Amino acid sequence: MNVFKTLEEEEYSKMEKFVIVCGLVLVGLVLIVAFGALLALPTMWLVNGLFAPAALEAVFGGPISFLGAWGLNILAGLLFKSSGTTVKKD
Repeated sequence: MNVFKTLEEEEYSKMEKFVIVCGLVLVGLVLIVAFGALLALPTMWLVNGLFAPAALEAVFGGPISFLGAWGLNILAGLLFKSSGTTVKKD
């Protein structure tokens, strides 16, 4: 049993860790994008079904697309996100 790792084994271990971390980051980004896409569909259906065609034409220039609904979700999240802090009054 060799207690000391060779330089080659140590570099391989660092490379394995790097690949695993990169893979986890990539999977996380894919999940975030998929979740955002999943939430954009109801927004698109709601906006296109709720407003009259004349109102859609005046406000959005026609029915909103999937990417337009996604952008609307992001914009609403930025504008209406709570700060998460509460002030306790005595």
